[in-house]
Amino acid sequence: TLVYLPLIESAFNSAATSFVGAAGMWQFMEATAKQYKLRITPFFDERRDPLLATRAAAEMLAHNYKSMQSWPLAITAYNFGLQGIKNAAKAVDSEDIVTILQTYSGPRFGFASRNFYVEFLAAVDVCLRYTEYYGEIEMNPPLQLVRVALPDYVEAKTLTKYTPLTLSELKKLNPALNSSVFTPGNFLPREYALNIPAEHKRAFESSYASI
Repeated sequence: TLVYLPLIESAFNSAATSFVGAAGMWQFMEATAKQYKLRITPFFDERRDPLLATRAAAEMLAHNYKSMQSWPLAITAYNFGLQGIKNAAKAVDSEDIVTILQTYSGPRFGFASRNFYVEFLAAVDVCLRYTEYYGEIEMNPPLQLVRVALPDYVEAKTLTKYTPLTLSELKKLNPALNSSVFTPGNFLPREYALNIPAEHKRAFESSYASI
């Protein structure tokens, strides 16, 4: 059920940015992103890569759970911070999420943090019982992607000219890339690992070698 957490963080929007600087589908702050080895450069921001950011979020949630031994607290800590939730539990002398939500009054424990776990439960309920709320919904098949590292600096227009990728696909599958790299005369960074459709991997590598 943790897969539904981005629904309340960003509505699964990889381009989402908060007023405090959190970015991506999982809304990582810059310092936390670096802690979980998500790179941020002038060319790309891996907080916006749904695959890399999801792996980082899974590591963070696993760490929270290992520390607190409680999923309600681990999930609340995702928003409030692990030390914050530890302080809250100590202040009310309880690790019961209901007790913390009802009685803890720390200055940083505002509306968003206090309601985060409840919002998560609501999101899970809606997603698991979506037919009761919205009727039947046609689901898109899951994308089958692979990552291919670029051995050189290369213009986007060159990639789309010689490989099976269209510009639209390139941008859609690689939201971590900053818009500036698509400006004529600029380049995608060397060694950047592109997300491409798995079915295009062999053709992509063969076509790239011919550039």
